Amino acid sequence: MKKEMSQLKLIQSEQSGEIRCLKNELAKLKSAQVNEKAYSMRNNLLIRNVKSDEKNLETNVRQVFKEMKITDADSIPIERIHRMSKDNDKSPVIVRFSSFRDRAKVWGSVRELKTTPYSMDEHFPAEIVANRRILYPIFRQIRNNKEQIKMVKDCLYYKGKSYTVDNISELIQSTKTLDAGATVTEEVYAFFGRTNPLSNFYTSTFSYKNKDYACGEMAYQCMKAQFNGRTDVAEAIQSMQNPVDMKRAGDRLPDEKWYGEGHAIQAMSAIAEARVSQCEMARECLRNTQSRRIAEASPKDGYWGIALNRWANEVKSPMQWKGSNHLGNIYENLRQKLMQK
Repeated sequence: MKKEMSQLKLIQSEQSGEIRCLKNELAKLKSAQVNEKAYSMRNNLLIRNVKSDEKNLETNVRQVFKEMKITDADSIPIERIHRMSKDNDKSPVIVRFSSFRDRAKVWGSVRELKTTPYSMDEHFPAEIVANRRILYPIFRQIRNNKEQIKMVKDCLYYKGKSYTVDNISELIQSTKTLDAGATVTEEVYAFFGRTNPLSNFYTSTFSYKNKDYACGEMAYQCMKAQFNGRTDVAEAIQSMQNPVDMKRAGDRLPDEKWYGEGHAIQAMSAIAEARVSQCEMARECLRNTQSRRIAEASPKDGYWGIALNRWANEVKSPMQWKGSNHLGNIYENLRQKLMQK
């Protein structure tokens, strides 16, 4: 019996390794596909707030070029112009230039639109746009500090190094951008997303019960899997790199007893305490909240968060929060302990 069990474990280990290899290959293929799609969009620019007169769309676009002081605004070669959504006459206009040189010339004058009703962006696939949304708060905060930083596609370049969503925590640590991914007022510190050190998605290796975890989400979902007797799921989660995938794996597990008997809050409290004690950025970020109310501004989570995104006006007033905010409460209790030391 023992021999059969050891053989089964060996087979399971081999299969897990094969699955990891297949996932890595799939990720490479997806990355290549996204890059190829991005290359096909390299001659495109997006323009917002162009007048909704479809018959004269090109004329209206060329008027935007004149606002940008483009000398050959009337003759610059354009291959195609159309709205991003055919059913919405207020959606951005996609302009495809005949050459990348012309596109670069127009994009180089984008600052001229600051005093106009128009705005312009580069055109990227949805995957790159999602990554840029994660990176932009860091980019903006460093730039506001009068430091040189550059964003190309979904990559930041700072002091000779490149950063993507996979290693953005290194940049946050080196620049001490503690308020990235947060809305901060005199009374409230509302955070959300992997760029904030208090987020469970933030990459910061720590140990809990003699096991190493890459982020709080990994530890939490592994503990949930073990509670349900699914060590196979826990092992799979530990091999994952994206916190979103970890969350999805954990969300498939039964959670009635996990939440109903208080195990979820106990686990999250222990994980948060381990992270704060071992991760300098999380600890400094928590200290930096001072006496503010702390909120996880997750728009879809009314249990751990406040069921509001961090840009909503209601975030500024705790009386208007829509969720239980258990994670925010955990951090406030940890902050009190931290300040007493």
